[in-house]
Amino acid sequence: MYDLPSGAVAVFVDGPDDGAAPGRDEDTEDALRDVGWSVVRIPHEADYRSVVGGYPSVFGPGRNGR
Repeated sequence: MYDLPSGAVAVFVDGPDDGAAPGRDEDTEDALRDVGWSVVRIPHEADYRSVVGGYPSVFGPGRNGR
């Protein structure tokens, strides 16, 4: 969780789907959004650098200032 001036942000780094609790992550994301949180989901197989780079307001501009 990040507590930014613009509001709270939850960051989910998804693991591999084991099928034990289908829909749990989506339900949690929906509940957080319902109470005003921003949510960033990083899929299990994603290029983390690319995903994080898309959210400079959460993670900062990065080393290249982008």
